[in-house]
Order: sequence, then structure tokens, then C-alpha cells
Amino acid sequence: MEIEFAEEVKGKRNSYTIRRSWSSTGEDEAFYIAENGRELGLERDYWPDFLRLLIPPGVAQFFIFDGERIQEIATEDGSGQTIVEGIESLLGLDTFKHLETDLDTFARQKLRSEAAQATQADYMRIEAEREESRQNLSLAETDLEDVEQEIASFDQQKAELEQKISKDYGARVQDRPRLLQEKAAIEEQLKAVSEQFQEMCSNLLPFSMIADLGIELEGTLDRERKTVNWHAAKEATYPQLQKLLDLLLSEQSPQPNPELTVSQRDFLHQRLKDCWSSLFEPPPSDVVEHLVHELPQAVEGSIRQILQKSRGELSINIRDLLDRRERLASRHRSLELELNRLPAGDDVDQDLFRQISNINQTLGRLKEKRSDLEDKCEKYKQEIKDSDRRLAATEEMVQMADAAKKQVDLCKKIKLVLQDYLKSATGRRVSTLETNVESMLRKLVRKDDLVAKLSIDPRNFNVTLSDSHGEVLRKADLSAGEKEIYAICLLWGLAKTSGRELPIVIDTPLSRLDSDHRKAIVERYYPEASKQVIILSTDTEVDREYYKLLAPHVNEAFLLDYDTREGRTKIRQGYFW
Repeated sequence: MEIEFAEEVKGKRNSYTIRRSWSSTGEDEAFYIAENGRELGLERDYWPDFLRLLIPPGVAQFFIFDGERIQEIATEDGSGQTIVEGIESLLGLDTFKHLETDLDTFARQKLRSEAAQATQADYMRIEAEREESRQNLSLAETDLEDVEQEIASFDQQKAELEQKISKDYGARVQDRPRLLQEKAAIEEQLKAVSEQFQEMCSNLLPFSMIADLGIELEGTLDRERKTVNWHAAKEATYPQLQKLLDLLLSEQSPQPNPELTVSQRDFLHQRLKDCWSSLFEPPPSDVVEHLVHELPQAVEGSIRQILQKSRGELSINIRDLLDRRERLASRHRSLELELNRLPAGDDVDQDLFRQISNINQTLGRLKEKRSDLEDKCEKYKQEIKDSDRRLAATEEMVQMADAAKKQVDLCKKIKLVLQDYLKSATGRRVSTLETNVESMLRKLVRKDDLVAKLSIDPRNFNVTLSDSHGEVLRKADLSAGEKEIYAICLLWGLAKTSGRELPIVIDTPLSRLDSDHRKAIVERYYPEASKQVIILSTDTEVDREYYKLLAPHVNEAFLLDYDTREGRTKIRQGYFW
């Protein structure tokens, strides 16, 4: 399908060709637009938008209509809805409504959610948490300094005592407490090794001592298991042998030609049995004649596990324990010799060692406290870092929330401006529409017609019709001709108000009008309706009389003639006659 048309804007004429093709299956659809004989210089995705700009769908209804559309407006109380749709199309209200909806969505979903993310109170709360962490850190660092000073003091006291012991008794006497402590620890380890050794001896050690007998027992169990499996295989296949013999040599089995004799049957029967026996005779060399143990498989597995463990893991563990006990015993003897060579008893001032012991215990507690305080300091430092990070994020969100609130307020103001603009623009358009419709009414109505004036309420688009005396008319009181004249004037007024220079196409235009109104339409409406008017008429509507009235304004006339023989419509130059 292809259509060609021309558009003239500011004295410049542009011609357009629009071609669309498709298949019956709905596939391979093609769309093409040419401007002045060349492909339209826009990306193909924007071609539909370009057409909508040329001929807006909402405005096209005022330029392309038929008698049915006129009758609909004339006979129903739907003119108000037609005006509403017309004003909305002329003002582009659908665009403004979409804009209002988008503003509401933007304000409700995005901006308000951002505004609710953080407030100034959140910022102050996090700031208070950071200040609390700073105070805790300051106290912990002060306590840590005090503990460090105490540790340094006790370290100094300990050094002085050790120096005195070294001066009075020699340096090596200071090692006695350490050596005694090490000796006690080794004695505990020797005790634990002895207990482990006793536990091993009470469990698997007897089996480890008779490892050769265990190996021999495992070999016997292997042979007995093979014997059991051999007997099981023999017993499992024997029924299959009997079944095979029945299938081949029973009286009911199929017979060859000639049939087998009784002796042949007996021979084959015995031969098959001998072949089967040869599979199991003689028995394997490692099969035993008599089963001694006949153990369940689970019990046999447990015995094998014990025997293998006694030869492997147990022997290794015993050797490790013996080696460890020997090393510990050797170190114990060395410690006893070393302690025996050190001064002891009344030769040493035991009070000095007690003081050092007490200092060591105090130092131990202080160092634990120091470790705890260091952990607390790290914890408070991390809390401060976390608070700084949260403060930065909250500050950014607070700023976003403030900006979002401003944007929400701006959206409300924009909506108010839109509403004021639409109210003002609607009033202007309605006023222009009234003027245009009245202008055509004055041209088309007769002096004896009732309708002389039309007014439209810009608030609700209600239409009020008045007679020449200013009296309000009810639409039901109008004649059929007056109603159609009113509808034609309304459509023409909407087209005129749109400000677009588009062709007007009218189908079956005069079918329901009387002769007086037809003549008025032909003489005063068609010649002025638009720069280009296309009338689709029958010979009973625009007849010879009306065609003669239109002739000075007609540029081309065509007849759509249906050829019954060829089954198609042909286009012929000229009107009916």
C-alpha cells in the first residue's frame, strides 16, 4: 500500500511517499518514507514519530470524517465529549497528563524514598556515638599508660632482685625455679605416656605380639572365603543347567529332522552335564576340603581389621611412645643432675625467690590487663572509624534528602503552573473555537433556523445553543437538518482552531440533509472548508445541480466504477455523467 501527499510550510513545498507492505502471515512487514523522492533523512526508529507530527492522530478526526460521524454528534448528547476530545487534542493534554503522572511518580517513589533515608537526627545520633567511643578510647589509653608504668616498675624490681641473687649466690642459682618448673612438667608428660602405653597394651598389643599367627589366620580366612564363593557359584548355575537340558532335550522341545534317537538324547544329556562339571572340577588349588570357621562376613571383616591394625598402626604408635618416653626420661635425669649442682636449702635466701615469684605473678596479671586494654583501644578506634564513615554517608544522605525535598516542592509548583497554563490555554482555545463555530453558523443557517449562537463553558465543556433572540435551546427541539448543520460547524470549528493546514476528507456528506441545507453546505462550506477538500459522494447527494454549483472550485473529479466482469473497481476520469 502506498500514499503520496505534499505539505507546504512557509512557502516551501515538500512531497512525501509512504509505502507499507506485509505478508498474509504477518511476517516480513516493510515500512518506507521518502521526502522529495529520497529516503527520509531520519533514523528509521523515528519515522512513526515524524508521521505523528505531520498528522497528529488526535487532530485527524476533525479533518477526516463521514456522515456517520456527523450524525453521531447531531443525534446524541455527545458533542460535549467531542469538544473535550478536541480541546485535549488541540492542547496536547495527553502529554501534560503524562507529565503530571510522571511528576507524581518521581516525587512519590524516588524523591520521597531518598528523603526518608536520613535526617539531621540520625546525623546527631551517630555523632554522639562517635564522641562516646572517643571518650572510651581516651580512658582506655590512660589506663594502658598506667599499666605500662606498673609493668616497667615491677620489671625494674625484678631486675634488682635477680642482680642481688647473682651477686650473692652466682648467676646460675636464678635458674632453680625455672628448672624445677620444667622438671615437674616433664614428670607430668612421663605419666601421660605411661597411661597411653598401658591402654595400648590392654587392647591390641597381644595381637601385635603374635603377628605371624594373625597373618596365617588371614590366609586361612581367604581360602575359606574362596571355597564358599566356589560352592555358591556351583549351586547357582546347576538349576540353569537343568533348565537348559529341559529346553533342548525334553519331549516337548522342538525336534530336528530326522528326530533324535533315545541314545542320542542320552548322549547329549550326559555330554552337557560333563561340560558343566568341567567348569568346577577339579576345584581351584586354594579351595579347602572342610570349613573350620564359617564366620559371617561382617564378623570376618572385624577380625581382619583388628589383625591389620595390630601389625600396622599399633606397632608404629608403640615405637613413637617408647621413643618419646626415652627422650623425656633422659631430660628428667639431666634436670636432676643440674638441680643437684645448684645451692639449695639454708644456703640461699628463699625470701628473694618468693619476692621474684610474687613479682612474676603480678607481671602476668598486668600483662593480661595490658592485652585487654590494647584490644579495647583497637575496638574503640575501629568504632570511631566506622562512625566517621557513617557520618560521611549520613551527611551525604541528609544533603540528598534536603535536595529531594526541594525537588518535591518544585514538582508541586510545576503541577500548579501546568494547571494554571491548561486553564488559561483551555479558555483561549474555547474562545477561539466559539468564534470559529459561530462564523460558520452565520454562513450556513437560514434566517428561519433556530440555532444562531453557540457557547462553551471552559470549565466542563458544556455546549449551550441559543436562538437569534438569545434564548437557550434544547438540542431535542432542533430539526434534523439543524442538528447536522450544528455538527458540521463544530467539526469545522475544531479543524480551524487546530491551526493545521490539512486536507478535509468527507464521506457521504449530504445523505441526511434537506435541499435547503444541502445547498448551503455546497455553496458556503465546501469551498471554504480547507485549501484541499475531498468529497466522497454518490450521484444522489452531489447531483447535477450541486455539481454545477461546485464546478468553479473543483480541480479534479473521478469515478470509482466497479467492473462486475473483472471483479474489481476501476478509477475513471470525470464525474458520473
